[in-house]
Amino acid sequence: MPPAIDAMSSDVTLNVWCFLDGKPGHQNQTLGLVDALQRCAACKLDACEIVVPSSFPARFFGYSPRLLKNSPQPHLLVGAGHATHIPILRARRRFGGRSIVLMKPSLPLSFFDLCVVPNSHSLQPTSPHILLTHGVLNRIQHSQNQDPEQATILVGGPSQHFEWSDDEILNQMAPVILNHPTIRWTVATSRRTPQSFIHSFRTKNFPARLVSPDAVSRDWLPQQIQTSQTIWVTEDSVSMTYEAVTSGATVGTFQLSRPRCTRVTKGMDRLVETGFVTPFSQWSSTGELTKGQLQLSEADRVAQEILFRFCPQLARPNSAVA
Repeated sequence: MPPAIDAMSSDVTLNVWCFLDGKPGHQNQTLGLVDALQRCAACKLDACEIVVPSSFPARFFGYSPRLLKNSPQPHLLVGAGHATHIPILRARRRFGGRSIVLMKPSLPLSFFDLCVVPNSHSLQPTSPHILLTHGVLNRIQHSQNQDPEQATILVGGPSQHFEWSDDEILNQMAPVILNHPTIRWTVATSRRTPQSFIHSFRTKNFPARLVSPDAVSRDWLPQQIQTSQTIWVTEDSVSMTYEAVTSGATVGTFQLSRPRCTRVTKGMDRLVETGFVTPFSQWSSTGELTKGQLQLSEADRVAQEILFRFCPQLARPNSAVA
């Protein structure tokens, strides 16, 4: 068994096993936390790729994560996504360590040592097993290299929480771009963006560069976010909105109709209420984007909380958290 975490000395390296289910969004959250842990403590990381069987009985009982035979036994087992839950519990039972899951788990909260859950879920932080966050975790850090003449627009696509409309987004995008002719505008689409939107955007002849995800490397978008002083996001792109806010950019959102009130729409409204983002309707009245007084660094905050709870001897000061 690994050494008890609460008894570790300051010269022990924190062994972290990351459980990855192959989904980019889940991996982004997991690695966002792992990156933050590395900024706070000496860590050794091992990735465990989850093999998900096709049949339901095997899916429930037969997870078989490919754990590295020679890996040090874990102190922390971290994962996002339902497919990681049982592998994490099985690994904890066999090898020890503390289990940490990101987002609300499909199993009872008490099964895990810590559940890091976005506050858009209807949960109260009354249990020691829950840590609420502003949105999902990500790998973006607060940037000190923002270009005041560079702006980025992040375009999503159809979502169950919003009614997508090419015309609505383009009609909002036009005055934002045209009223700032000295800015270098980049419009980054996503895999959800309809081809109809891309076609319509090109017919408008906006003074902006259009970039598709297939035309750039995986590192391009995080770098673009961290070097842009102004970022606009279609409000269906919740994760991208939190990444933009985390970077320290001034952030606006292009609005869409909402078929109903959901935890996602409530989360977006909370960002407006706290001053982190400015909706287009407000910008169109004032001509200005507001900027929150607080710095959003949720991955760093969660990492420090994990070390405080489970291994305080390893924590070192991290100036990234305001």
